[in-house]
Amino acid sequence: MEGTFFVAAILIGIASGLRTMTGIAVASLSARYWGLGLWGTRLGFMSAQIAAIVLSVFAVLEYIYDLLPSAGNRTAVGPLLARIFTGALSGACVAVGAAESITAGAVAGCLGAVAGCYGGYAARKAAIRAVGSVPAALAEDIVAVGLAVLAVWMVI
Repeated sequence: MEGTFFVAAILIGIASGLRTMTGIAVASLSARYWGLGLWGTRLGFMSAQIAAIVLSVFAVLEYIYDLLPSAGNRTAVGPLLARIFTGALSGACVAVGAAESITAGAVAGCLGAVAGCYGGYAARKAAIRAVGSVPAALAEDIVAVGLAVLAVWMVI
């Protein structure tokens, strides 16, 4: 279906906006183990086993860090730029895996990351008021992983 890759790139970008490392970890795992075709492309390094392992470890560490009261503000310049970068990279991976434009995928991933960052911030604040900080963080983790996996499944 035409345009599906663009929606998938936005979704994986949103996942990156929620959790910086989730989008690229899922993209790398998908390239390595689930058939997201990145071998032989400019993004082939994402298919390496070491990339899948390292990015997955970073994602898990981010989930743990996010539970700490000292966790930083996601909308500060540094964390926001990191989310935009990982959103662009993961969106590009989804697009290349679908044999579509790397640039369009990167742009969609960037847009999704910004939306995920600010939308996730607002949703997280509301969820903290409703259920507390730990359940809100865990729910956000689940949503981020779910969106990233859905995005990859849309193009495989």
